[in-house]
Amino acid sequence: MRFPTIILLLFLMCHFTIAQTTIHGRSVNVADGDTFTLLDDNNTQHRIRLYGIDAPERGQAFGNRSREYLASMIVGKTLTVTYTEKDNYERILGKVSTESILDVNLRMIQSGMRYLGKFSTKGEYAESLGMASSSNLLRIERNESYEPSLNSIYLLLKINDVNLD
Repeated sequence: MRFPTIILLLFLMCHFTIAQTTIHGRSVNVADGDTFTLLDDNNTQHRIRLYGIDAPERGQAFGNRSREYLASMIVGKTLTVTYTEKDNYERILGKVSTESILDVNLRMIQSGMRYLGKFSTKGEYAESLGMASSSNLLRIERNESYEPSLNSIYLLLKINDVNLD
């Protein structure tokens, strides 16, 4: 009876002690609002996917705006990416920070430049997203043929501090 219990405990300890890896570098390409390429200190390129969010792709409603917003935070800056896993496309699922922005992922959530969907409810960002969902942030429906409503356009303008009066 002791042997199976010990094996189970060892398995659980290994499962819950996944080590975080950290890489540093600069972004060399921003694909969309949740994916970019990082060039590390050894000149190795890494595809990074922001952990916990899903942003519009190029060609989708607000896709360019979301990509531009991410680019404005990371292009030309030294980045730190902390991660524990990769996705099915071998992209690093990471939490990104700069010298001036502690959590780029959270900033994307707060800006509204992301979908409410399956990637939006992961881990530490689930609560932040819940708070953001109840505020005046743009909520983009996950639908490739999405036509923005007047309400969503109004919210996008409000996010960007456009005076509607």
